[in-house]
Amino acid sequence: MQSILLKQLILTCEEDGMLAQMNAWDRANAASTQLSHPNVLKLLATCFEPTLIASLFEGTTGATLNDLMKSKRCKWKDLSMLPVAEGIASGMEYIQGTTNKPHGHLCPSNVLFSLSYQVKIASAGEDRCWSKDYIATSHAGSFCYLSPSVLKGEASTLKDDVYR
Repeated sequence: MQSILLKQLILTCEEDGMLAQMNAWDRANAASTQLSHPNVLKLLATCFEPTLIASLFEGTTGATLNDLMKSKRCKWKDLSMLPVAEGIASGMEYIQGTTNKPHGHLCPSNVLFSLSYQVKIASAGEDRCWSKDYIATSHAGSFCYLSPSVLKGEASTLKDDVYR
């Protein structure tokens, strides 16, 4: 039996907002189905039913690079991070080469590990809108990984992923 990661869409807006959320979800899934690389989280199936809108991805350990960086049990000097860095670089090169657009949200919480501890980049097909208003009102830490140009309100480019 293969382990899976379930990402569920919870609609929280008025009708117009729900339609926009569902369209963004559909675009992300369409983009994810085009991606097949050892270092990119693989989409297995999508459920689009009235009571459940969800995507099923290959299984992970549940740990992120963010978790690893915060772990008191894991000492950086005890662990070679070279395979992790190589996996991230390989996955990002593939994503950018295949989609010809930036990931737009590469941060430690979007670097997962497979059950065999291989790097898996998540959220590769999702649209990102980093408006000044969103950044100013967001309480999430993701904006800490944005390039200066994106923080100024400019559109994200492939170079901005390298900055992250």
